[in-house]
Amino acid sequence: DGGGCDGGCPQCCAMQRAVARKMKEYVAARRARNGNSELLFVLAGGDNFYWTGAQAGRFQRTWRDVYGELAEVPWFAVMGNHDYG
Repeated sequence: DGGGCDGGCPQCCAMQRAVARKMKEYVAARRARNGNSELLFVLAGGDNFYWTGAQAGRFQRTWRDVYGELAEVPWFAVMGNHDYG
């Protein structure tokens, strides 16, 4: 679930950061095995932003600060039940 950081769910933030860390490790491992490996996009599978919505500054704290360099490629998001709130 994305949007946990700064979204009123401290345990969700820890889980979101753990997933982001694994994603970064995966990209780094691929690059180590193949110097030509390049991350082209990220597919986000639902529950991306939650019902608290997008507010000024929240996008930075809930997404860019969490995913860092992964935020530099296009993200294709599929809406989940929490995105419809």
